[in-house]
Amino acid sequence: MFTEAPTAAFDYVSEVYEAVDSKDEQRLAHFLTENCTFVYANSNPVVGRANVAESSKKFMALIAGIKH
Repeated sequence: MFTEAPTAAFDYVSEVYEAVDSKDEQRLAHFLTENCTFVYANSNPVVGRANVAESSKKFMALIAGIKH
């Protein structure tokens, strides 16, 4: 039975979640490709790193905090 998470993958995902939880859209953008497509819940897709950062900034302004 495999009981340990692959370290590199776990570390990467942890960094992405920490970027989201920081509410810093530029920190999150670092993990996205230039032509990415981002979909949150049932919202319309947002295409492109800069557009995702701007969308994230607007969303994060609406909430007090987020924790993963």
